[in-house]
Amino acid sequence: TRAVDLDETELEAFPSRTQNPEAAHADKELHRLIRDAVAGLGKTAGEMFVLRYYEGYDNQEIAKMLSTSPMVVGVVLHRARTKLRKEIGHYLEKHHEQ
Repeated sequence: TRAVDLDETELEAFPSRTQNPEAAHADKELHRLIRDAVAGLGKTAGEMFVLRYYEGYDNQEIAKMLSTSPMVVGVVLHRARTKLRKEIGHYLEKHHEQ
């Protein structure tokens, strides 16, 4: 399995919306939140998430790499997305109100 450093890939995966310094700071904060949230998924879910959304592998390929079934990969990724949506959603709601 290939190792991925999220610090290197996060800016490619989530480009800045604007050159505005305030928005750029908010983007950096959001990138940090995403990185921390992905790291908090746990080893297997985090690895699957990175392979899928940062490396571009499909569920079948991930299943082969991790010796599991595509169905398990799909379930784990669904749960990971739900957890990330909840965590990141709280941040976005808080900052959208400001």
